[in-house]
Amino acid sequence: MIARRWRTRLDPRRADLAGDVILFALVAAAYALGYAFAWKWFSAPGQGASFFPPAGVTLATLVLVRRRRWPVVLAAAATAEVALDLGRGTSVGGTAGLVLANLAEPLVPRPTSQSRSVAAPVVGAAIAATTFVYVIGGSGWLRFASEWWAGDGLAVLVVGGAVLSLRFGLRLPPRRVVEGAALAAVAVACTYVLFEQGWFAFVYVPIVVLVVLAFRVGTTGVAVTGALLSFVAAGITAEADAFWESVDISPADRVLYLQLALAVIVATVLTLAAEIAERERIVARLARSEAERGAAVERSELAGRVELAGLQATSLRESAEQLSRSASVDDVAEVAVAIVRRWGGDHSAFFALGDGRLQLRAILGVEGPSGALHGETPLTLETPVTETVKLGRAVVPDAAELEERFPAVARVLEDRGWRTYGAFPVEAGGAVCGVLTVAATPEGWLTEDRRDLLVPLSAQIGVALGRALLYEETQAGRLRERVLARLAATLDRAMGVRERADAAAALLVRNGLELVRIHLLDEEGKLQLVASAGVRRADARMRRLDQLARQVAETGDTELLRGEPEGSFATGRGAVAALHVRGRLLGTLTLRLPESSDLSMTAAFADEVASRLSHSLDNALRYERERDVSHALQAGLLGAAPVEVEGVEIATVYRPGSETLEVGGDWYDVFRLGDTTLALVVGDVVGHGLDAAVAMGQLRGAVRALAPTGSPSHVLDALDLFVEQVPQGAMATLAYAELDLEDGTLTYACAGHPPPLLLGSDGGRLLWEGRSLPLGASFEGHERTQATDCLAAGESLLLYTDGLVEDRARGISSGLDLLLEVAVQAGADPPSALVDVVVGRLVVEIDNEDDVCVLAVRRALSRTRFVHEFPASPGEVRKMRHALSGWLVALGLDPEQTHDVLLAVSEAAANSVEHGYDFDAAGNVRLEAWTNDGSVHVAVHDAGAWRAPLERAERGRGRAIMQALMRDVSFETENGGTVVRMRLPIAGPATP
Repeated sequence: MIARRWRTRLDPRRADLAGDVILFALVAAAYALGYAFAWKWFSAPGQGASFFPPAGVTLATLVLVRRRRWPVVLAAAATAEVALDLGRGTSVGGTAGLVLANLAEPLVPRPTSQSRSVAAPVVGAAIAATTFVYVIGGSGWLRFASEWWAGDGLAVLVVGGAVLSLRFGLRLPPRRVVEGAALAAVAVACTYVLFEQGWFAFVYVPIVVLVVLAFRVGTTGVAVTGALLSFVAAGITAEADAFWESVDISPADRVLYLQLALAVIVATVLTLAAEIAERERIVARLARSEAERGAAVERSELAGRVELAGLQATSLRESAEQLSRSASVDDVAEVAVAIVRRWGGDHSAFFALGDGRLQLRAILGVEGPSGALHGETPLTLETPVTETVKLGRAVVPDAAELEERFPAVARVLEDRGWRTYGAFPVEAGGAVCGVLTVAATPEGWLTEDRRDLLVPLSAQIGVALGRALLYEETQAGRLRERVLARLAATLDRAMGVRERADAAAALLVRNGLELVRIHLLDEEGKLQLVASAGVRRADARMRRLDQLARQVAETGDTELLRGEPEGSFATGRGAVAALHVRGRLLGTLTLRLPESSDLSMTAAFADEVASRLSHSLDNALRYERERDVSHALQAGLLGAAPVEVEGVEIATVYRPGSETLEVGGDWYDVFRLGDTTLALVVGDVVGHGLDAAVAMGQLRGAVRALAPTGSPSHVLDALDLFVEQVPQGAMATLAYAELDLEDGTLTYACAGHPPPLLLGSDGGRLLWEGRSLPLGASFEGHERTQATDCLAAGESLLLYTDGLVEDRARGISSGLDLLLEVAVQAGADPPSALVDVVVGRLVVEIDNEDDVCVLAVRRALSRTRFVHEFPASPGEVRKMRHALSGWLVALGLDPEQTHDVLLAVSEAAANSVEHGYDFDAAGNVRLEAWTNDGSVHVAVHDAGAWRAPLERAERGRGRAIMQALMRDVSFETENGGTVVRMRLPIAGPATP
């Protein structure tokens, strides 16, 4: 107990007061002892500095204790140094310098640094030499520094190394300790005799003993023995001259050479000992590893034998239970490969046989591509798997047979390190329907015991596989029936050929197919792709599919697609079938199933899909031909495009209300009445079909015949009499208008027809005048009425049938509001664009399947003169700018000139509105613009009484703007009002 307590107190890692006191005492005592030796050697006659053991003591102690106890160590060393130096008669200054030199060494750099034994003594040597020369009064700074450096370096190496090796490295058996002590004694004795007797020729003997210690004891023995040799050599050198006289070295240099020699010898042998120790540790570790591996192999072999015995007893029962719960081929395959892996195989795979090919259904133990081992394999290839199917028995080739008969498989096995490979047949109903493969790293892993176990397992797998195949075929048949039913319903909902082809392709892809492509023969007998869905690839593999489609088109026979090798277009199954109907070839159908599809591709399924699609596409083709005929008839009844009339732009649109084959009763017509009048007609006969089309044609001809006989109301009266002879024309509606091409006078009458729409610079308005009942609905005493309006230059008139605006749910009012909104937004567009915008927008938003007929007419702006009159309102100025902009653009002005004219005219018009009428919209402003002598002339008229403008800094700039942009700007009084005149030169010979 007492001994343990003292060991605890003396433990340098502990930190308590008692431990600090003990540590202080021990370090101070060791320092003083080393100092005594060093002083004795140093004081010898003719000797220089000797190696200084306290340096090694200080370093070793700092390494052993924790950093927080370094102050105790340094204080002990400093106390001992001060006491001893002062006791030896050294001055206070000299003592302080020597203390600083000895204490600085352990701290520069960190004591654990490998460079400590070199760098730290250099720092201490520099401080000590400086103290010796400049404080104590000595001479030879460089010599003193080198001797100090060598002495402290040797002390750190031998004393510090010995202490540390005893603390960390003494882990030897007692016999080795005794042997090391004996060798150390021999080395010390030899050293003593050599130096005492001066036998320089035998100086190698202690070195040999140190080398032997390196091999037998290790670094600990070398470090301790090296320290002892250093002490002995230094002591004898200080007292006897025999050894050094034999080598002819002066007394002043002996200790220096001794220190250097000892440092080199001890450091070299320590390095050798460390290398030897490391090699011994490596050999020991290898021996342990080998022993452990041997034991592990023995245990593994024993465990393998035990495991194999257990597997033989239980595996067949477990596999039977698991396979009985497998409903699909994939389930059976997964269970099969899992059982083989549990038996110790590194790899297992299961292939199912179908359509002359083996398809991989489950695999374990493989990552990445496996080349010839896997994928979809035709039986024509020579592999162990196909050989198993052909022979109907297991194939377990050895390395030589693999290299000779199956080189591709041999290379894969070699790359993966598998030395054993076998393939076992799986039979169902007396025929091979699959193959189970196994691979293992150990050579000869497929022992007779394992083979005997795999044979009954294959039989169990065969029973489960036959049951799963029957179940999957039943499920696939039901799924194919559902797909065919959905296909029929989808085809019934589409009308055109492309619509049906696209719908069929999309449906089949949604129901499990990977790719669907439909080709139809064109008029030249060439296949043209009309629909494609699923994966899209534009490469050689897709071209091969299209080439097969052309082959099927030539033979008329359905071709099943086989799975392609790994890395090709797909790994699924498919077919290319001919599209036949009534003995005529329409085209081809390409179907492709992914590997994971629940459908199974058969020729019967492909033919059934092709048959249903063929009849549907044939019906669509006949329908499209008949529809084209009906549309051609409709276009013929409507007549040719409207004639071109100078001064007006005309555009028409006719759009059938549905995709049915019936022709409609809507029509439009435009024709001239004399040289200055243009007749505009839009009508709508009740109903559809041939009778309505005939009545429409008769009414159209009647309007042309009656138009020259009188006014629009008179024409409608005459048409009432006409429809009495054409009953199908009764209740027809009609909008008839006559436009004077010179002044824009518009005379119109509507018989039960939606009102015309007039679009001008001020927006749009519906012409609700001149209305009466539909044709044939008037009664005695009822007179047709007409109305008159004006279509100014640049304004448009829109005539249309009720199919454009009559919504079945919301009525006609909402449709008229929408028409007005859309037409006003597009009012500045030319008639061709206007009708496209209006029809395109309204047919989408109006719920109506009636035919739509639209006629738009615009009076063209005069290229030489523009007149626009508007109410004195700021909002009207913007409309005026819009109208004037169109005339300027039509005139050919560039954007910069157009901008200048618009800005100047806007300033003049705004002045008239503000100063002439005080924003009173009851007054009118008249704008006139014309071209003459290479300039655009503008005159802005108003009849108001101008007010003096307010004196505001931000106002009154209009005149300056006009004068900056235009030429010849003038303000004149005329007819009680004001006229602003100005002009702008444009490109031409008259431009100044």
